[in-house]
Amino acid sequence: FNAFSAFGAVSEARITRDPGSVKSKGYGFVSFRNKDDAERALKEMNGEWLGGRAIRCNWANIKARAAMMGP
Repeated sequence: FNAFSAFGAVSEARITRDPGSVKSKGYGFVSFRNKDDAERALKEMNGEWLGGRAIRCNWANIKARAAMMGP
């Protein structure tokens, strides 16, 4: 949340976790209130280091969103 809120109003930030172990699955989702803020964050944060690793930023697709919600 903190890393992405520098680009504008974040409405949601969530790390996806394995339900059994509660460990991170290695990806998450960030939602912005403004599309321009999201586009700037996507462009500027892609490849940046966060939590000890370089991150990849992409637009979410329906399949990824369904996986986040669980079975």
